[in-house]
Amino acid sequence: MAAVWLTIALSSAICAFAEEARGAEASPPPDVVRAEVRAIVARLKAAAENDEAELSKATVGADAAVLGALAVLSDRSPYRDLPWHGRGTALAHQAKETGAMVAGDGADHRRRLNQAVGRIVQIIAPTKNAPHGEAIKLADAAPRPGLMWRMDRTLKLVREQVTSGEQLNRQAAQVAHETALLQSMAEFIGDAGYEFTDDEEFQQLRRALARHADAMATAAKTGDVERLQMHRTAARESCKACHRVFRN
Repeated sequence: MAAVWLTIALSSAICAFAEEARGAEASPPPDVVRAEVRAIVARLKAAAENDEAELSKATVGADAAVLGALAVLSDRSPYRDLPWHGRGTALAHQAKETGAMVAGDGADHRRRLNQAVGRIVQIIAPTKNAPHGEAIKLADAAPRPGLMWRMDRTLKLVREQVTSGEQLNRQAAQVAHETALLQSMAEFIGDAGYEFTDDEEFQQLRRALARHADAMATAAKTGDVERLQMHRTAARESCKACHRVFRN
């Protein structure tokens, strides 16, 4: 019996060690998750509070979807230093609820959106009293159209704002952030909970997108603008090819 328990203990230790090793290369890195979540909350808060500004439903929906995806990741071991680690499921549920609000309009809609942002702020704050929530699947927390809208925004940003080595150097931190997110979202959209993920053609196109996103991140780190733009174009073509098959 002792030998059995020793075997179980060793197996658990090996699994923990493997998870730690994977955590060293968490995708996206914890600092990217932290920065993106805070940026999303700031944008949602501004959208809810500014009565003069037009509420972009596409932007709110995309931000809520990305927030949901990052929330699901947040409870995993590599992200244990995030202030809301352990409350990722609660954050994912709130992101899902916030995303559902894009169908509304008017002052009451902004009021409810502002309340939702308040609940998100409570969850991500470093406090022990925030809610936890029940498990939620990535596909439920992060509607794929929102993730795809966010990927499109990253590709447009790289196309329009990074056309020279000087621009890349000046925006190195933002480009690194955006390409890291693009890498991760190219993986997110292949999650088993989404439509078409059991179709090999879909997965081939998604993997091509992921490879080009990875190459974009590498090019950004090395300052290679030409290679960055080449793989951005290829990533866009992967998106278009997928849309031709699976949107029509």
